[in-house]
Amino acid sequence: MGGLFLALNKSFRVQNRYIFKKTDPDSQAQLLMIITHLQELLNTLTEQERAEFRMFLHSPYFNRGKEAAEIIRLAEQMLAEGGTLLLDRALGNTSQTSGLLDLLRRFLVEQFTNRKKDDPAFLLDLAHTYFQRSLFKRFKSLMQKIETRLEELPYKDAGYFWLRFQKDQQWFEYQNLHNLKRDDVNLGNTLESIFLFYESHRLRLLGLALLQNVVTSAVDIPLRDWTLRELPLPAELTEQYPILNLLQRNFQNLSEKTFGEAEIWSFQEVLTRHSAHIPEEFRKEFATNLRNFCTLRIYYGKDVDKSIGILYELIQEHYQAGMLHYDGKIAPHTLLNVAIMALRQEDPVWLQQVLEDNRGKIVSDNDGNDYYRLLWALLYKYQKNWESALQHLPDTPFRELDYWLTHSRLELVLLYETRSPLLLYRMDAFKVQLTRYSAKHLTPIRRKPQSLFLNL
Repeated sequence: MGGLFLALNKSFRVQNRYIFKKTDPDSQAQLLMIITHLQELLNTLTEQERAEFRMFLHSPYFNRGKEAAEIIRLAEQMLAEGGTLLLDRALGNTSQTSGLLDLLRRFLVEQFTNRKKDDPAFLLDLAHTYFQRSLFKRFKSLMQKIETRLEELPYKDAGYFWLRFQKDQQWFEYQNLHNLKRDDVNLGNTLESIFLFYESHRLRLLGLALLQNVVTSAVDIPLRDWTLRELPLPAELTEQYPILNLLQRNFQNLSEKTFGEAEIWSFQEVLTRHSAHIPEEFRKEFATNLRNFCTLRIYYGKDVDKSIGILYELIQEHYQAGMLHYDGKIAPHTLLNVAIMALRQEDPVWLQQVLEDNRGKIVSDNDGNDYYRLLWALLYKYQKNWESALQHLPDTPFRELDYWLTHSRLELVLLYETRSPLLLYRMDAFKVQLTRYSAKHLTPIRRKPQSLFLNL
């Protein structure tokens, strides 16, 4: 099956002048968009998905109509006859090529919505179907099963609250139809569930917005006052649902700019104690926020040396717990922060081990080699091995701001230490580029260290 898609992808690389030499401009543009779209989607498929897509193509339920057989033959011919013939055939069969694209998009949506038979979302859809078809006994029996299934879910997060709201909403619809006394139509539970779903999302998004305004964005995100209004959650809810506890604490810390040491460790204790009940993506997000709290403590001058020590302790703890990796990979800026803090805490041995452990694991459009070389250059600079640092310093400038700043500053230090005649030229270039970046991309919290560096 893989050959089918390799042949298809290979065909797209034939020069456009050959593809379109016999077509009018409108047909050229239409076919080019179809082929490009098809290629982009195909490149995202795994080997298993490709095999399943072939079965999907042969299903008369999905692939129907006058051209169903022709679309299958087109796909099969891609494998048998390859590049030039495929494009030649596509020119005369735009509707079939378009049909193949439509089927691929339908396949991807079906894959996304395809659920296992015991998935609560599937069961809720099935219960709704029973209700719509007036199969009320089956509806009630299934809803009781859903109640149990929801309580068995390990994570009580926003996804759980949404499922719970759907369940309560369906009970409300049933009671509203059958409960003639109207004494309890499940409105209370429905309102509580939608509130929990709303508040869990609102607190998370508010935390991200407040953090971005302080740390990552040079332009404030406009936030209306009424969206920032705190709705203190009752203790019974924060105790029952740890994720609400952490979301509320996160919002309070960022809005009040407290970041107290005791609060940081209390936050970490709750996160560790309830880790089994919080989805991995949220655990990592909360861990990142904790490290950001420490960074902000340092910026606001709150016991700087101790704050740096706390930050480094959290970095090591989170690294050992796998909180810095996603699918076995680590983001370039995360590894850069690890390197900077390890050297600041004079721990080159641990940093060297981290670098060796993460060879080939940096998330990047290419192999991440330039990021990797820069981090080694930082380590060699710390060891005052200037020549090795210069050898590892990448020649190509980085697009990412953090890496560009680190690369440029490191280069200036190495040129100074090696008494290079290029120092003054590179320093002037750095000043010019820094001025351009400062207006749009550097918040005050990030601009200040650059100014101090130039004034040394």
